Amino acid sequence: METVAPLWLWVTFVAIVLASLFVDFVVLKKQGAHDIGVKEALNWSLIWIALSFLFNGLFWWAIKDTTGSVELANTKSLEFLTGYLIENHSPWTTSLSSC
Repeated sequence: METVAPLWLWVTFVAIVLASLFVDFVVLKKQGAHDIGVKEALNWSLIWIALSFLFNGLFWWAIKDTTGSVELANTKSLEFLTGYLIENHSPWTTSLSSC
């Protein structure tokens, strides 16, 4: 498989995914079922969105550093951002995935 990202970025990505799953399935499960208010939902949404933007910045830097191409880094990070926004913030995503 050909990739423009260095191995350390893939390791970082997997670590972020595993940490996110740990928070979701272990830490938050210990709180038990409870009503989630607007403030709590907004806070968690902002945390996950910020984490995604931080990763995208790291992704851009890693590609620029590895390849030396700002143009390639811009293209790949824009592709990541576009996929993130379409997958997570489109009203069509929920309705299509329910089919």
